[in-house]
Amino acid sequence: MAPSLLPVTVDEGAVEINGFQVSHPSDNAIVGTTSGKQASLVISNGGTLENLRGIVGDVAGSEGEVLVTGPNSAWNNIERLIVGNDGVGTLSIEKGAKVTSGPFSAVGWGAGSVGNATITGTGSHWSFDYAMDIGSGGKGTMTIADGGALSGDDLFVGYDTDGQGSLLLKDKGSSIDVNEFYVGFYGKADVKVENGAELKSALIRLATQAGSEGLLEVSGKGTVVTTGPILAGTSGKSDIIVRDGGALNTNSLRMGILAGSNSSVTISGSNAKLNADEIWFGNGKSTLDFHHNNELYEFSGKLISKHIDGNTWKDGITVGTHELHQSSGKTLLSGDNSLFQGKTYVEGGTLLIGNKLGGDVLVSGGGALGGSGAIGTTDALSTVTIASGGILAPGNLNGGLTINGDLIFAAGSSYQVNVDPKSNASDHVYVSGKASLNGGSVLHVGASGNYNPFSTYRILTVGNELTGAFNGVTSNFAFLTPELIYDYAKKTVDLKLSRNDMKFANKAMTANQRSLAGALDTLKADGNALYTALVTLGDDQATIQSSFDALSGEVHASAKSALIENTLLTQNAITNRLRSAFNEPVATPPIEPLGYGPERKQPTAFNSVVDKDRVAATYGGWAQAYGHWLKQDGNSNVGEFSASSGGFVAGIDNTIADSWRVGVLAGYGQTSFHSNDRASSGNSDNYTLGAYAGSQWAMSHGVLAFSSGIAYTWHQLETERSVAFNGFSDRLNADYDAGSLVAFGELGYKIAAGRSTFEPYANLTNVYHKTNGFNETGNTLAALNVDSDKTNTVFTTLGLRAATTLDLGNISPKARADIGWRHAYGDVDSESSARFTGSDIFTVGGTPVAKDVATLEAGLDFNLLPSTVLGVAYTGQFAKDVKQNGFNVKLAVSF
Repeated sequence: MAPSLLPVTVDEGAVEINGFQVSHPSDNAIVGTTSGKQASLVISNGGTLENLRGIVGDVAGSEGEVLVTGPNSAWNNIERLIVGNDGVGTLSIEKGAKVTSGPFSAVGWGAGSVGNATITGTGSHWSFDYAMDIGSGGKGTMTIADGGALSGDDLFVGYDTDGQGSLLLKDKGSSIDVNEFYVGFYGKADVKVENGAELKSALIRLATQAGSEGLLEVSGKGTVVTTGPILAGTSGKSDIIVRDGGALNTNSLRMGILAGSNSSVTISGSNAKLNADEIWFGNGKSTLDFHHNNELYEFSGKLISKHIDGNTWKDGITVGTHELHQSSGKTLLSGDNSLFQGKTYVEGGTLLIGNKLGGDVLVSGGGALGGSGAIGTTDALSTVTIASGGILAPGNLNGGLTINGDLIFAAGSSYQVNVDPKSNASDHVYVSGKASLNGGSVLHVGASGNYNPFSTYRILTVGNELTGAFNGVTSNFAFLTPELIYDYAKKTVDLKLSRNDMKFANKAMTANQRSLAGALDTLKADGNALYTALVTLGDDQATIQSSFDALSGEVHASAKSALIENTLLTQNAITNRLRSAFNEPVATPPIEPLGYGPERKQPTAFNSVVDKDRVAATYGGWAQAYGHWLKQDGNSNVGEFSASSGGFVAGIDNTIADSWRVGVLAGYGQTSFHSNDRASSGNSDNYTLGAYAGSQWAMSHGVLAFSSGIAYTWHQLETERSVAFNGFSDRLNADYDAGSLVAFGELGYKIAAGRSTFEPYANLTNVYHKTNGFNETGNTLAALNVDSDKTNTVFTTLGLRAATTLDLGNISPKARADIGWRHAYGDVDSESSARFTGSDIFTVGGTPVAKDVATLEAGLDFNLLPSTVLGVAYTGQFAKDVKQNGFNVKLAVSF
């Protein structure tokens, strides 16, 4: 049989139109004509079918299925297309296929029928003329996904009384474009638009006839429903839900139009948006519920109570039940809602009135009412009731709320007040009628800023009558006590803030904080911005402690320990130089002579261990560059502190009395330091002068070596620190001088063992450090006047040096190592004593000098030329909460 003559009625079995065209414009295509039988039709690979009418699942008990798949595959119905006439019908349009139908189409037509339609894949499309029912008299289901599309004139979901329609439109690129969209005409409808899909319509009607039910849910990021007017609940029950990123755009949403209807609109989840120029509340029951979790959701449309008289809508008259619910999240009503005459229930979250709102308001169950607009009008007075658990929080920071009508505070309610730290302005409520204070409490919530702790703030003004009182008032301030002042004659309530007897020191937790807070308690209150900022701190322990730490100037104490550590680098340089000068065999010295004078014979006492072919110089010059990085962990009392130092030391020395080497040195370095925990930093330029001497004596099994030195370092310091808390801020700077005197002596005993040598040693070092007094500069009274200070710290070190010569063919580098234990005595806890202008003195501690430290050095020295040595070394010091690392590269040339 020729393809064009292929029959289009399929009683049972399968028929496929695969890549060719079939045309019967005067005949109907019926798939599934016999009860108890299954029939299917597949149109694929560019095949097409044209017929007069299409029916899938014609009679009760029959099952029909049609699949139209692939690009250029098409089914053209000149007139109607029914999927599920009285039987079960299934239509699948996929992978870019097209289906068209003329006047009137249906999915689930007859009573008891079941119709299922799916449109999936980019380019897949069903276009219809005049009207389409999904769930006309039976059960109809349609799914449009993955870029599928439906377009036509009027679309009905749940048309007849027994009709049940379900429509799912999902995924980005999927769309519906119709003229009018009916969700529950006589029957029941469930429509969901989600996951980035788009629906466009000139008009949407939900629950049109009595007994009908319609649900429209819009959800997911990028999901958009755009329409002209929405008539929600003309006579039936309608629900609109916009949630989780979905958007519903309409110029007019009309709810609960006729008496007996019930309409609800809910905005839920996060980032959902209802864009409506106006919302009308009609003769039925209408509920608008903000049930989201946004930080701030703004609705700018107008809420209008209307009633319909015949075909005429009239404003401002309440016939039906009009309800506005605030269930969760924070919602700002910024439109003019003065014509709303229903009732507002604030049951959770916060409702802010940014413009006008008519009708009565009930706040309960932890809900909060705020804003700086007006509730009620002079023509239509409102009653605002703050029930138990409800909160009135006027303003959106220091604004006023007007109530044209009456205000009632019930027992268990709360009134939250913010006051302006820079003036006497505060959150305020004006009540034109009567204010009944039947208990409840006032909570003062302080915003960031320097409050005037001795001011009075007006929080309530009443036009008609003020009765009753609040049960009490509390504040979140740690150092201020609030008090309410009632003037029943003037019909006002004021809030007064006064200094309580809580001392700053009572809120301190650490030694530094207690010392500082004790000094702060001696400040005078009058005109002192620092004192004002402190007494208006909220009662939050962490905030109070961080404020004390910011003021302490701890960096000045911690800098001392860093500079004391820095002086030990000079001591190490002297020790290394003296070992080099005596041609020390333990290791190629870290410092090589830069030049020698006339040769002189080595003393006889050294001949047993010293290379006789190498002769010490009469005089010599030397230089060493150094660098290290120090990190000290913080604890509950002090913050973490880091420092880095770099510089050089150079000297000249001479041999006297045959066995003594005596010299002088000079050096320059810079130390940078910071404490992120205290927002502080600084640097020091260090200038050093010193002298040293040493000798060696041959013993029976080795050599006894002695080294000693003394050096003084001038420190020129600059510091900067930031103080910021509770609206108070300043940047404080200081320039001051300090000095460090280091003196040491060391004994070592060197023993040769083949190509290796070992030297146990003991070192005694004393560091005297003095800091001059200075004054910080800044713009506030947070600047410190710091006293001069002296410390004396003694270090003992016991250690072992070892070295060996490696045989690597043409080169013979020396590997060297030094390990020791250093202990500190005396003034190991760095402290700084200071005062604020007008306060007593206080002392704070900084990061201490480590008491017990493991010292480590490891390096390699290469003789590149007879007179040139390249050395690479690592140095480290490790203690509890302290890490210090250094990396040295040296190039020494002798001539």
